[in-house]
Amino acid sequence: DSTGRSLLIIAVIARNVRAMQAICDLGLWSFYIDHRMPKTAASKDLAGKTAVQIARTVVRSHKISHQLKKLSELETSMDELLKSARVGNLREVRRLIRKSQLVMNMVDADGNTVLHHACVGGNLAVIRMLLKDGCNIEASNHQADSLLHTTVLNGTLGVLKLLLKRKAIDVEKRNKGGKTAMMLCAERGSFRMLEMLRRAGAQMSPDLLSIAASKGCLSFIKHCHRKLELSLNHVDGKKCTLLHHACTQSNADLILYLLENMEKPKETLLAQNYAGQTVLHECCNNLITNPKALRLLLKSAEHYGVLERLINERDLYTGHNNCVLVSGLSEG
Repeated sequence: DSTGRSLLIIAVIARNVRAMQAICDLGLWSFYIDHRMPKTAASKDLAGKTAVQIARTVVRSHKISHQLKKLSELETSMDELLKSARVGNLREVRRLIRKSQLVMNMVDADGNTVLHHACVGGNLAVIRMLLKDGCNIEASNHQADSLLHTTVLNGTLGVLKLLLKRKAIDVEKRNKGGKTAMMLCAERGSFRMLEMLRRAGAQMSPDLLSIAASKGCLSFIKHCHRKLELSLNHVDGKKCTLLHHACTQSNADLILYLLENMEKPKETLLAQNYAGQTVLHECCNNLITNPKALRLLLKSAEHYGVLERLINERDLYTGHNNCVLVSGLSEG
């Protein structure tokens, strides 16, 4: 930008791990990793430093520094075929395969195959050629992410459509985190990919709503509620309602939609999870609490005549009520 910051440096300063991952997936890592801020930068803390140096000395985040190291190792572990597949360079992929069929067995440091990278690249011609040449469509990386997992996270609708035409694809496969492709759709809020997987035989579950609510994906929840007629009264294994999950995100629009469309909003406002916490606990205990979301909960509680009770509910672990959580003061 005008101050000399690269996309990677901006992502590091913002502590945005997903943006860093996207930069790597797009094949831009080698271009950005060595970029230095101008020595004339307005901020002396940033002047002349790379993203790695900024993470260590300015941001001082172990998580960000670890992610930078991990992605750099991933980049250096990739041979030319993987990089070409990732950016969708059909001509180069064809040339490298003709040179030696053995290159198709290459994987990166995370165990991603050339097909994983091709699915991220999004070039359907590259994927078709690799499948025709015998690449394993059932391949998984070190986290047990299949091609479907990778496509839902980083790919396109066109790639997903192509994969789902293959009989060998398992739409219910779980990775090491126990997540199916459908669950990743809920995390991303991608209801179009959800519909494609559903038509391919993937099972719907009310837990998808909980996942989407915990990520603040309002459009996904609206689709599942209106089009698929999933109930908004779902309670997950930790006794959390959808409203509990929405309050962790302080998403006022999502909270309003749930309150307006739930069958028993009064009971839901007072419902406690396994830790004895109400939706107000979740909202107040959240670092990104949105005053609008908090006001909405209080106004709704007042409307249903449960305001005083809701404010004074205490959780099971600390015995704190919501006033303590908001003020940060001791009970006295």
